[in-house]
Amino acid sequence: VPLCAWDALGLGSAGPGAAGGQREALLVWGASSSVGTMGVQLARLQKINGSAVGAVYATAGAANHAYVKSLGADRVFDYKSADVVNSVVSAAKEDGLVIRHCFLGTGDVALCQAVLSVFAETVGSAAGGGARIASAPIVPPDTKQVKGVEVVFLMPSSDKTDRLAQFQKWMAQLSKYVAAGAIKPSPEPKVVGTGLDTINAALDTLSEGVSCSKLVIQVSE
Repeated sequence: VPLCAWDALGLGSAGPGAAGGQREALLVWGASSSVGTMGVQLARLQKINGSAVGAVYATAGAANHAYVKSLGADRVFDYKSADVVNSVVSAAKEDGLVIRHCFLGTGDVALCQAVLSVFAETVGSAAGGGARIASAPIVPPDTKQVKGVEVVFLMPSSDKTDRLAQFQKWMAQLSKYVAAGAIKPSPEPKVVGTGLDTINAALDTLSEGVSCSKLVIQVSE
């Protein structure tokens, strides 16, 4: 999903980027979710491989800040804080960076819009386009339009040939990163049952709320 996000955001795969230097902070919202943790790791690769990304910002619950930082986030903010938007914006200004790209793993898209809208006018002309949010969750139909900030729902191409090419590219990239030890499976798995008859109990556990953990049901031999 994050690799699809990079394509949607116009970042492509990790690698050499704009000649203007590392002037951006890439924001991962909901960084302790399954897709969020992978987003942080892949964002870190954007940073260290010479793209325009100079820092990785992330939001997560306070209990998961250390784990998210261990994956490569430079700054982690508590999404539950009433002042989270101002905290993210202030950090970017302090670091001399702009935020025009956000990967939304889970959470409130309006908060992401609020952050990016602060920088939208600044980056519109200088960066060749406005700000953009790549959303893993379906974008609610009542999401408000914010000037200079585009929200896109992540999905592969509807064209069969193009879609196959996308998946081949993404899987090749992931295989390379895993083989090199550049990324690791995340978050940590938690076995909650064995056999298909434990699925309902696992769903009950999921509905109660799961944080920074991937629920796993082992298949009986």
